[in-house]
Amino acid sequence: MTRRLTCMRVSVGACLLLVVSVTPVLAAQAPPGLAAITTRVEAEAQRLLAETGTPAVSIALIRSGVVVWAQAFGFANVATRVAATPDTYFSTGSTFKLVTATAVMQLVETGRVSLDTPLNALVDSALAIDGADDVTLRHLLSHHSSLTGPFDFVPLWSRKTLMSPEQILAATRREGPPGTEHRYCNECYAIASYVIERISGVPYDQYVAERVLRPLGIDISLATIPTPAMVERMALPYDVENGVSTPIEQVRFDVYAAGDAYLRPMDMAKLFAAHLGGGSYAGQRILKESSMIEMHRQQFESGRNGLGIDLAQLNGRAVIQHNGLIPGFNSIMIGDPETGHGVYVMANSGNSGRAVASLARLSLRLLWGEEPGAP
Repeated sequence: MTRRLTCMRVSVGACLLLVVSVTPVLAAQAPPGLAAITTRVEAEAQRLLAETGTPAVSIALIRSGVVVWAQAFGFANVATRVAATPDTYFSTGSTFKLVTATAVMQLVETGRVSLDTPLNALVDSALAIDGADDVTLRHLLSHHSSLTGPFDFVPLWSRKTLMSPEQILAATRREGPPGTEHRYCNECYAIASYVIERISGVPYDQYVAERVLRPLGIDISLATIPTPAMVERMALPYDVENGVSTPIEQVRFDVYAAGDAYLRPMDMAKLFAAHLGGGSYAGQRILKESSMIEMHRQQFESGRNGLGIDLAQLNGRAVIQHNGLIPGFNSIMIGDPETGHGVYVMANSGNSGRAVASLARLSLRLLWGEEPGAP
């Protein structure tokens, strides 16, 4: 196991040494030429921690459709000086929308539903949305539904009961014609989880774990409910101001299918690698290549949105990406389906999104063989 001494600033003027470890399997399988890339990525990750005060950042690199490297820097728990490792779990935030959209696309492949099936035809008649017979699954997954509904989050230790997907659906309303305007919609993904359950006959958490994640080698029993063993290895959430990190409340969301899940960067990188590799990873296929192409295609003129993923340009190349943000956590994935190269980054700071995105973009450019300046 490769070990490295790292200097981590947790407050102004304070610098601590900690040991971080490269995942042994990934390190042993590293392809030629990767060392120069990872050396630069490590340096930029350390600079992110030192300049922003972010407690921890964890990153996984995908090269030609394979997760080839994973590393973590800083602290999962600042007060007790618990070092983050590649096995530390972070909140995925909204990057988990790609998991939910993938599950829906699997059901589309079975022929039991299509992307253009009206939502009201898929739900219990008592939950049909007035005037929304023209809203489809395609609209839900691309944030073009024109629907608006409630969603909430509460502190982890709150006694308050959150709404179920059925309750969210019952309180959702149509505000305009679908397909004409991009409106980001977390509640739409809660509705999608209800549709997954209704069509498959399997609870959402179980379906996603068994049909999407575990086939890719992601060791998880339920998608959005951490096991006690996972809780032992969770990063805590922080906000950072003037280089000083402050712990904040852990929260849970009722729209859990929209991004209230905990995984490791190497886990989400495997799912993303399947998307960059035409629907399969390590010999395990979760979707047809044609389904992946459809998910990565711009669905409507308004907004550059696929299904569970956004479309963008980086240095003249077409990329797919998604950000995640919940209190105390940031995440981003960005990748190039043409080369199969990609990056997934997580951090336990709610206000470090710009720095985390810069690290991800730089890492992808390095995988392309470019040598850009510091972000």
